Amino acid sequence: MEGIEKITARISADADQRCEQVRREAEGRVQDMLAQGEKQAQAEDILSAARAQAAEQRRRILAVAQMDARKAVLKAKRDVLDDVFSRVLDAMCRLPGPAMRAWALSQARVALLPGQQVLRAGAGSEAWLDEGFIEELNRAAQGKSTVVWDKTPISARGGFVLQQGGIEANCTLEALLHQRRAGLEAQAADMLFGGGREG
Repeated sequence: MEGIEKITARISADADQRCEQVRREAEGRVQDMLAQGEKQAQAEDILSAARAQAAEQRRRILAVAQMDARKAVLKAKRDVLDDVFSRVLDAMCRLPGPAMRAWALSQARVALLPGQQVLRAGAGSEAWLDEGFIEELNRAAQGKSTVVWDKTPISARGGFVLQQGGIEANCTLEALLHQRRAGLEAQAADMLFGGGREG
């Protein structure tokens, strides 16, 4: 019986060895499958992250493009408004001499300060400004102010400045239009673009 025991022991040892080998192979395949699954999961995570990043990048590119388009439209509208106000100033500077003289006289009366002031005018003032204007202005001041005409021109168009020491009253059409532009711009934009200044 010793032979049978040896054979049984041998068969049992071979079976144990074969079981161990099958178990190791199965473990190896399980490990491969787990690694493959991990790789696939990582690949899916990477792909998902790439999709999210691409979507975010697309959103940002579109937002920047829309903002650039709005800026371009606003710049074009700003250019049109600048042109309109430049043309308005040109038209104001072409007012007939008597109308400009009346306007300038009304502005000067408001701007007069006690004491001596110097009046300097811009280009185009020859149509309304003369010694008679200065005399009329001095009469209107009733001795409280004296206006002296400095014939050195100023760079501003249409109108004049009154200077006394460090104080200057800017009574030019440019200054008038600049002061009123903010209030008029919304109306002009509405008339030109139908809905205000924004996009």
